[in-house]
Amino acid sequence: CVYVVAEGQGGFVNRVNAYLQYHGLDKNGLRLEIVAQPINLLDPQEHLDDLIQAVKDAGERIGPIRVVFIDTLNRVIAGGDENSSMDMGALLLNLQRLAHATGCFVMLVHHCGKDETRGARGHSSLKAAADLEISVANNAGARTLRIEKLKDGQDGVSYGFRLEVVELGEDEDGDKVTSCIVVPSEIQPARSKPRFTGAESVALQALNEAITEHGKTMPATSTIPQGVRAVTLEEWRERFRLRYGQDRERQGEAVKKAFLRAKEGLLKSTSIGISDPWVWVC
Repeated sequence: CVYVVAEGQGGFVNRVNAYLQYHGLDKNGLRLEIVAQPINLLDPQEHLDDLIQAVKDAGERIGPIRVVFIDTLNRVIAGGDENSSMDMGALLLNLQRLAHATGCFVMLVHHCGKDETRGARGHSSLKAAADLEISVANNAGARTLRIEKLKDGQDGVSYGFRLEVVELGEDEDGDKVTSCIVVPSEIQPARSKPRFTGAESVALQALNEAITEHGKTMPATSTIPQGVRAVTLEEWRERFRLRYGQDRERQGEAVKKAFLRAKEGLLKSTSIGISDPWVWVC
């Protein structure tokens, strides 16, 4: 496959290495090509032809390419509006061109909205055009993958999984470098889930994303549980700013206040733990 890593490039390489190490695989036999940069798939005059050629070239090097992953939708629309029928239509047309030119299945990674029950963000034409839609959820510790839509197949099927930490070595400061791999598991019953405000939901999503990309496995202290993966408050705050502040009307002080309220709410519901400067998901 070809994987377009349009965001979180550093963390992605660690996840690939963790997968190889956990399963005892040799990277030389891995049929994966990584495109580690943002691209513009909204305007067909920008990077579409280059990506098509990159997929074809990859096929000559590693064998036939079956799937192209685009991660994430937001990072490949170059200033476009997810909620615009025009912009979403243009993106979908270019993805169809990519699929037809390469013979590949194109898989988009996308984020849900503030209300997770309403599914993916953006214009409804995205779901209508999809042959397959998979949702991934962490419902108070019960992680599941669910087939929301499958053209000519059975939807509504769910699978449980857990994340297992893999140690990859140490960085130049002697700190452990870790990442996570997905391990199938039984679907676990969810604990009673607190009701979050919109800002709290965005903050929790931002924290999970920051931990996936930058998280460090913490040693036990009097205030930090053994083995939790944590990031600094500043790393969390920056990811929240990117997620919450995409609306151009939200600037500066408003985003700062929203973050502080969300942090207080998540602490009160014991959804997160904080031991300055570290923060983690409980």
